[in-house]
Formats: sequence, C-alpha cells, structure tokens
Amino acid sequence: MRSIRIAFATVGVMAITKVVVAQAGLPETVQNLRRMDRPFGSAPTCSLTASATTLPAGGTTPSTLNWSTTYATRVTLNQGTVGANGSLVVRPLTDATYTLTAFGDPGAAPAVCQEVIHVTQPTCANGAICPVTCGTGLIPDVRTGALLTLPPDRMVHVLLVAEGYTASDTARFHTDVNNWMSQWSALDAYDTFREAFCFWKLPAVSNQRIVPGGVVEDTAFRVPVDAGGGVDLSDPLEIDVVEQRVWAEIPRLPFPPATFYPTTASRTRGMAKNLVVAGLLYEAAVGRSGYGGQTTLLVNPANANRSVASAFGLNHPHEFTHAFARLRDEYITLDGDPICVPVSGAWSSGNVSNVVCGSTCASLPWKHLVAGGEVNPSLGGLVGAFGHPEEGYHSELKCLMNGDRTANATVFGGETELRDEGRMCNFCRELTVFRLFERIGELLDTVTSYATWQSSYRGGFYSTYGMDVPAVVPMQSPPGRPVFNACTP
Repeated sequence: MRSIRIAFATVGVMAITKVVVAQAGLPETVQNLRRMDRPFGSAPTCSLTASATTLPAGGTTPSTLNWSTTYATRVTLNQGTVGANGSLVVRPLTDATYTLTAFGDPGAAPAVCQEVIHVTQPTCANGAICPVTCGTGLIPDVRTGALLTLPPDRMVHVLLVAEGYTASDTARFHTDVNNWMSQWSALDAYDTFREAFCFWKLPAVSNQRIVPGGVVEDTAFRVPVDAGGGVDLSDPLEIDVVEQRVWAEIPRLPFPPATFYPTTASRTRGMAKNLVVAGLLYEAAVGRSGYGGQTTLLVNPANANRSVASAFGLNHPHEFTHAFARLRDEYITLDGDPICVPVSGAWSSGNVSNVVCGSTCASLPWKHLVAGGEVNPSLGGLVGAFGHPEEGYHSELKCLMNGDRTANATVFGGETELRDEGRMCNFCRELTVFRLFERIGELLDTVTSYATWQSSYRGGFYSTYGMDVPAVVPMQSPPGRPVFNACTP
C-alpha cells in the first residue's frame, strides 16, 4: 500500500564559513588556514572498509570497520550519528550490511559508502536452531540520534518454530519462514529498526499433521486447533503441554532470555524482554503455514515468574505485534462481550494500550496525534476516537491491528474489513517502537518508562520519522463512507 510520510523536522542552523582575506605581513599559519578553508557547498566524501569481509559462523570472530569522511557536517553509521572518522569492532552473526552516510552543506548530495560482511552458515538440519537473519545491533537512538551499539544479548531474538510439519513438509517450512520475514519487514516500524532484531528458525518435525477439531495430535508442540481452524489455547491442560515443549527448546538458543519484565503487571507479567516465539502451523489443505492466530504468554514450567510472549498462526505481523508490543485487538463489534476495562492511575508499561475506554480528548493517550496537537498541526480527520464504549476506542480506522469481523458492518455499515495488512496506525507504530526501546534496555524502569518515552523520546520519534498518512482518505471505510469520530471535548 502506498503511503505518504510527513515528517515534522526541526530545521538546522546553517553553518557560515568565515573567509579570511590574505594580507601582506600575516603570519604563515593564518595564510595556511585561509588556503585550507573549504568553500561552502563542497560535496562530502566517505570511505568505509572492513578488516575481514568473510567470517565463520558463531559471532566470535571480529572484523574492524574503519571509516573516514571529508567535508561532512554530519556522519551516520546505519542511521546513528558517529564521528567524521572512526572505527568499530563488529562480530556479525549473519551476513551484515553496514552503511556510512556523510551529509554535507545544504544543497550538497550526501555521500554513501557500504561494506558487506559475509558469514558462512552450515545447512539447517531438521531439529536444529539455525539463524535466519540477524541485524548488526547498530540503530539510531530516537532521543539523540546517536548510534546505539547493541550486543547480541540485548537485541530482540525471534524464534520461528515449525508446528505440524512432517518430515515431508519441512522444505515448505523454510519457504514459509521467508514469507513471514517479508510480511514482517514490510511494516516500517520494524523495517526502520530491523538491525535490533535477530531471527532464528527451528524446523521441528511432527509425527503427524494438525487435524482441526480433533484430539491434540502428535505434533512437535501440540498446539490445539479448533474445528473452525483457529488456534485455541483456552484449555489449561493443553497450554501446559505447549509451554513444556516450547520452554524445552528455549535453552538451546545461542542467546536465551536474559532479562525479564516485573511480575506485577498483567500484560507483561514476567515476560522475557529479548525473546519472542512465533509458531508457524502447517495447514495441509492449503499446503503452507495457516490457521487462525492467537497470542499468549507461555509460562516457564520451572519458574512461574518467567514467561515468553508467543504468537501462533496466520496474519503473522498482526499476531507478532500482539506478542512483541503487547497491543490489543481493535475489534469494533457489538457482540455483547465487553472487553474494555478502564485503567486507573497513570499509564505505565504494564497497562499502556492502543485501546482505551473513553473518547474524551484530554484522556486519550494519543491526544498528541489529534489535529491541532504538537505532532499533528492540521491533518483533520486522520486521528480521532474511533469505536464505542463496550469494546473501546482507538485512534484510526485503517490499521494492521484492527479486526475484520462481519459485525463491524452493524456499527459503521459498508464493508467490514478494517484491517490494513501493510500499515500500522500512528499510535500502534509509536507504541511498537516504545516497546522496542524498552526491550533492548534503553528504558529500564518499567514503572516510569512510558513517562520517559513521552517526555524524552516521543518528540524525536515524530521529528525524525513523521506521521504515516494513508494514500486514501484516512478515516473512511472501503466504499468511501466517512466513519471518523472526533474525540469529545
């Protein structure tokens, strides 16, 4: 889907070069300074090299990046600001691309240099945990723009597991993993910070395929699927088996969970910060990963205070974002099953959500996005309070995290598809990046982390990355029927 990015950036102050006019009798040092002074608008140049461009697997063998620039007013490495000249020791886990950009005076085209380091990987055998792709760990700090260098244990690791794939199906699992990655990276919140993620795959072999609605089959992780084709983890006995089998594999990861959220907040209770599990379920009827998805916290059977956020089934980015960012579904239905429970007190890491129970402008956590706020000066009709009291309000109609139930027609008429597979609404996008910086340890105190994000990170995020504005009228249903609701003053 084509979208328009509007960035509300702060205009930098233009540097003015003072020209020294040579005069008879001036010291030679002044004459040399005049001759070395560069003319305004000189094109920047850059150089980037690696001491080794082919490394063995394992991430233990280093390579040193060295760079230099000329005529640069700002230099970035993988989008994070660095010095004009420098070096950095890296130990990539998979093939890695490093990009140096030298920015010059206004009007001068930036210079871009790249270095690719290849990492030799063995063939991924069935039952082994193998790398898919790992980022460099180099990302920009949203708050300052400086380069953050994350060691592997602080990166977010994602374990993609095969469920219901028999030995004859595992070749398809590798294809499904590639498709999963394509869907994930199509979302800009993940693509922008992809260097902070490391993906692993486990081609586990099941003794038989999944049979929806039957008894739990002899599959690798025993994930139950109901007769309607949806993952169903409502039975405590069945989820216990899933937990045992998933947690039995986690210690085999090269970087198992090292840090966990506190156990005091329900939405992040004891959750591993640097690990998310995503299960791909083989659906024989379609010959690929399938079945309706569900997200849950899988508790460690050996330690009830430790859990891992896990997503199973189709609509991979949607389910993954539930697990990773702890966002809620945004179903707008009138099915008699209210789920919206007001949050008392200040928003914190454990209760901040993309769904709220009131539509009063001053109480909306996305009030900064409403037209006239500090981030959105004029885009009326883009961000409001879409929904109803029973199941809550959210910021925009078209979003990856929205529902697609037919009951949506009861509320708004027209077509019922509210989910946009290729776009997170602006608030979901912000909360996803907030959760990333919390998971990698830049926002340590989860009691105050969201307040810190609001005061110190939010401005930099929107200044740098702008708002995401859909190519179509932002708040209309597919046939063009307006459904925008302004918040209540």
